[in-house]
Amino acid sequence: MGSLETLVRRTNLLFDSNADAVLGTHLAGLMGGRDNAVFDRNEFRCYDPRAPGWVLVPREDVARGAAAYQGKWYQEGNHKPTMIQLSASKVGGIVKQAEVELARFGFFNDAVSGAAFSNGLVRV
Repeated sequence: MGSLETLVRRTNLLFDSNADAVLGTHLAGLMGGRDNAVFDRNEFRCYDPRAPGWVLVPREDVARGAAAYQGKWYQEGNHKPTMIQLSASKVGGIVKQAEVELARFGFFNDAVSGAAFSNGLVRV
């Protein structure tokens, strides 16, 4: 996965709202959605088959990705398009919504123990 900041900057979508929920859901999707990303144990992780495994995505990287929505466009209903203006609290709200989207508490508690390889898992 490229940096979230870069992925957001490359986004050319016109959002239907600048609400934290809309932007946070989009950010979670850029991370891989629930198929390839998880928020558990107060950490974001994305699955990387090259690693192999679940790679930590530092919270600062997620916040930088959220901050990259600054200057993107949204249009609510029939109103004219407006540029997204962010504050520190809005960035925090976007990150919080990404947490909600990707939350699977106990996900890593239920993981099988063993040694991960690129083509499988060996259990002892």
